[in-house]
Amino acid sequence: MVTQQLVKVIRPHGVQSSSFEFKPYVKDIYQCTLMRLKAADIDQEVKERAISCMGQILCSLGDELGQQLSQCLPIFLDRLRNEITRLTTVKAYSLIAGSPLRIDLTPILGDSMPILASFLRKNQRALKLSTLTTLNVLVTNYGYLLTQENISGVLN
Repeated sequence: MVTQQLVKVIRPHGVQSSSFEFKPYVKDIYQCTLMRLKAADIDQEVKERAISCMGQILCSLGDELGQQLSQCLPIFLDRLRNEITRLTTVKAYSLIAGSPLRIDLTPILGDSMPILASFLRKNQRALKLSTLTTLNVLVTNYGYLLTQENISGVLN
């Protein structure tokens, strides 16, 4: 949680310029969080915090990560498929998709749409609402990348 807040502080959105040079810290913050994100044998709360933190990292610092996105985004897809971590992942996905940095989500966009569509049929109210928010952000910011198949799956 501290790392997530730190990312917000070192590169806040909406601030035109800052004298603080955040770039030397990006790789270390990313690697530290990625280690927790990849771990399967950690406490559930730590897993959820790692997902949220990586969402904030990609949202705020994603333009500085380049090649690492292809390493991290498939993990988000796996966490989206996991019943225990899916709500946290949907919220983090919404944060990433809504980033003003326009992060390249093409590696997971096509595969994530049917998963998100399936969440609309679940009984969990919080999951449905978060999924609708995420789908709205995805269509608004990445609609030009979505296929007819992606959209029809959601509409069905």
